[in-house]
Amino acid sequence: MRELAELAAARDALEPRRVTRALAETFERWRAPGSPERARLAREHGVHSPEVVERGVKLALAGWTEESLTALRARELSEPCWVPPVTAVWLAGSIPTAAFSALSLPLLAGSAVYAKPAAADPVSARLFAASLAETDPAVGAALGIGSDAKALDDADAVVAHGSDATIALLRARVGPGRPFIGYGHKLSLAAIGPAIEPLVAARRLALDVALWDGRGCLSPAWALVSDSPRGRAAELAHALAVALEEIDETLPRGALEAAESADLLELRARAAVREGTRLELAAATGDWSSAGSILADVRAYVVEAAVEADEAKLVSLPCFADRFEGRAAAANGAIDRAIEMLTAASDGFEALEAPYERARTDVDLARALAATGRIEEAGTRAATAAKVFASLGAVKDLAVARRSVGTGS
Repeated sequence: MRELAELAAARDALEPRRVTRALAETFERWRAPGSPERARLAREHGVHSPEVVERGVKLALAGWTEESLTALRARELSEPCWVPPVTAVWLAGSIPTAAFSALSLPLLAGSAVYAKPAAADPVSARLFAASLAETDPAVGAALGIGSDAKALDDADAVVAHGSDATIALLRARVGPGRPFIGYGHKLSLAAIGPAIEPLVAARRLALDVALWDGRGCLSPAWALVSDSPRGRAAELAHALAVALEEIDETLPRGALEAAESADLLELRARAAVREGTRLELAAATGDWSSAGSILADVRAYVVEAAVEADEAKLVSLPCFADRFEGRAAAANGAIDRAIEMLTAASDGFEALEAPYERARTDVDLARALAATGRIEEAGTRAATAAKVFASLGAVKDLAVARRSVGTGS
C-alpha cells in the first residue's frame, strides 16, 4: 500500500521527546476551556449528547500531560525492543477518548499508524488526527486515517478493537507471523463495600453510568453491594435511581440504536413483571403493614415508565397496583376506597382483555361490596368471575369465587 509506505517514511519524525510533546500539546488543546476541537466533536459526534462529549473528554484527558506520557513511555519501553514501523489500528465503539488512546500509544512507542475509524464513531479519529497535524505537522504525517482492509495484510503489526467474533476473524486474517493485539468485549462491575455511604456511592455510580451512556469498557454494568446492615442495598438502589434522574439534566443520554431501544423496552417489561409479582407476593402473605411503602415504590415505577408503557407492555402494571391498593384498603377497613380501587382495576383488566385477572379482581370487589350491604352487586361480580374461572378450568379460583357469595356450589 502506498499509504503505508508514506507512513513508514514519516516515522522518522517520531523521536521520543518530539512525539511526546506533540501528543501532550494536542491533548491540552482538547481539554482546554472553550476548546474548538471538543466543541466541534460535541456537535458532530451523533451518538452521545454534546454535554456528555464535552464533560467526558475533559475528564478523560485530565491526566494526559507531557510528564505522564514520558513516564508511561519509560515504563513500557524500559528495555530495547523492536517497534513496528507501521501499525494498523482497527477502531470500534463510540467513545472518543478510547480512539485517542488507541491512536496515540503506537505513536508514543515510535510506530506510525494507519487507522480505520469505528463505524459507530467515524468522527473522533479524523478530528484527533487533524488536531495532531496542526500541533506538529511532521508527527501528524505519521498518523493516517482510512478504510482500506489491505492494511491488515501489509502493516507490520495490527491492533484491533471490537466484539469477540470480530477479533477472532481479524486474528485469523493476520496470522501468526505478525504481532496482533486484540481488545474484545469487556464488562465492568462496581463493588460497593460497607465503608462508603450509600448516597455518596449512588452519586459516583450515576456519573460512571451517565458518562458515555454506559457504553464504555469501564462503565459499570452491574453493582455488587454489601447489604450490611440489611436494607443497605435497597437504600442504594433508590438513591441511584434519584441520582440518575438528576444527572440526566446535565448529562442527557444520546440517541439509541434500534436494537438498544428494543433491549430497553424488554428490560422495562421484565421490571414490570417483577413489580407485579412483588405486589402479588405481598398480598399473599396477608400482612399489610408494609403495603404503603410497596405501593409507593410501584406507583413511582409506573410514573417513570409511563412514557414508554404501551411499547414496553407495561400497561397492566397500574391495574395490579390498583388491585393491591384496593385489597390493602379492604384489609384496613377503608371499604369505600377499596371499592373504588378494585373497580378501577377490574375495568382496567377488562380493557386489556385480561379475563383471568379481571375475574380475580371481581372476587375481591364482591367481598368489598358485600361488606357494605350491596349483596346483589356482589353476587353479580362473583358469578361473572365464577363463569370465567369455570371456562378456564381454574378450579381453586372457582371455589373461592363461590365462597365469596356464600353459595358453596
